[in-house]
Amino acid sequence: MHTPSSVISAVLGLAVVVGADLQAQSAADVINRMVSAYERQTRNVENYTIVQETMGVETVSYFEKEMVSGHPVFHMRQVVAGGMVVTGDEAEEERWDEFYTMAPEIIERATYEGRDNIDGNSVHVVSVRDLHEIGLGPGMSRSEDDFEPTRATLFIDTDESLMRRMVFEGVMTTDGESHDVTSTVEFRDYREVDGMIHPFLTTMTMEGLGEAMDPEAQKQYEEMKKELEGMPEAQRKMVEEMMKGQMAQYEQMMSGGGGMTVEVRVKEVRVNSGPPGGQ
Repeated sequence: MHTPSSVISAVLGLAVVVGADLQAQSAADVINRMVSAYERQTRNVENYTIVQETMGVETVSYFEKEMVSGHPVFHMRQVVAGGMVVTGDEAEEERWDEFYTMAPEIIERATYEGRDNIDGNSVHVVSVRDLHEIGLGPGMSRSEDDFEPTRATLFIDTDESLMRRMVFEGVMTTDGESHDVTSTVEFRDYREVDGMIHPFLTTMTMEGLGEAMDPEAQKQYEEMKKELEGMPEAQRKMVEEMMKGQMAQYEQMMSGGGGMTVEVRVKEVRVNSGPPGGQ
């Protein structure tokens, strides 16, 4: 049987170990390990294609590797969505590789916050401040109606160095008025395809959009609903079926919930297969 003194000694010993572990960690350690793991798993990847579905629309995105300052960067060269093809500089507008290319700037603004647990996975928690200075996050552009994040919290797997969750806090400006908005991105169902690890389910949730919605957009949506009501039943059902995902999101935002959730489900990942269609 343990004596009270032996129990206390064990607890103190555990506290010392845990404390040493936390002190040994830093935001730079965690982020650098994640970047290194990413570079190892993409060492033999020259290009890849992702086929995914978002709100009922299938997109095919093609990426090619380029070495920048000794580090691999994957640029999106082509995307096909809803039958439309976008290539070259137009496709490059999306910063798909931004986290890895911005790692040094992120580290300068990062603080290690400890550990947490997501879906049974132990994660490091890292906060990043002053995002507006480096342009990291969803919706970053020159449009005044876009979401401009100012702070992020990153949840990075302690064992596999995979991103499990990203939470962005910021503001959205509409008609000269600013509203607080929070965007949460969850990465689940990671799978390995020819050495490359990729999440097959990504969920993006934005809270606070109801107040930030453009009044003109709300008016257009109400007018569209009236037009639907005046359509023949068969035609109305067909349009509603095609737009049910988008309509559900609008209804949720304007009903007081103020949130929007979008799921991106990957159907296929092709590694080193070249451009889709051999283009």
